[in-house]
Amino acid sequence: MTDTRYTGNQAAIAPDASHQIFAGAATAESNLSANASQTFSLGDIDKAVLAARTLTPQIRPLNNQLEPGKHQFVMFITPEQHYDLRRNTNTQEWGDIQKAALNADGTGSKNPIYTGAAGVYNGCILHESFYLPAALTGGDSANVGRAVLCGAQAASLAFGRDDAMNKMSWVEKLFDYENQLGVKAGCIAGLKKMRYNSQDFATMVVSTAQSAAAIAASKRS
Repeated sequence: MTDTRYTGNQAAIAPDASHQIFAGAATAESNLSANASQTFSLGDIDKAVLAARTLTPQIRPLNNQLEPGKHQFVMFITPEQHYDLRRNTNTQEWGDIQKAALNADGTGSKNPIYTGAAGVYNGCILHESFYLPAALTGGDSANVGRAVLCGAQAASLAFGRDDAMNKMSWVEKLFDYENQLGVKAGCIAGLKKMRYNSQDFATMVVSTAQSAAAIAASKRS
């Protein structure tokens, strides 16, 4: 993605080799193909979390402000990866453990099977994001999804206007004989993932194939 309107006003930077993993036995995105062993699964989350915990320096989980004391990662996944995850009903995969949870606690309609939530797994909150682009470098179908695991301090947000108390400009103007009010707000800001010594600091990219069914159902242009 090259349009900086969607990348925090900063050019997107590819992950370094230490901060990217691949589904199945693949060692590069060009090795990925749309077969069941290389589409997104809970095993890929396990691999990402293990990598995050054993890197030097480690990727630290975030402090969940809604549940003080609970520390979790956040993983952004493509809609196609979410589709493949939900369609996987194999033992110990998403559908299987959700059914087990449904039977165990009787939460009924609050279960993620019904709510559409991607859920939480292995200390990792899953969040579907349409803004994650397809990598378009895969083997047979050229459709590879990149999930991104984020920990504490994964990105830095900065504003301009020096020491001004208000970082936003705000202008109000009346139109149509003072019958209509127009407001313009603006700021100078930028958002960028953290990197030190040419290596990512608190993100891990998980590249997986996206199934033919997910690609066929997707309406991405």
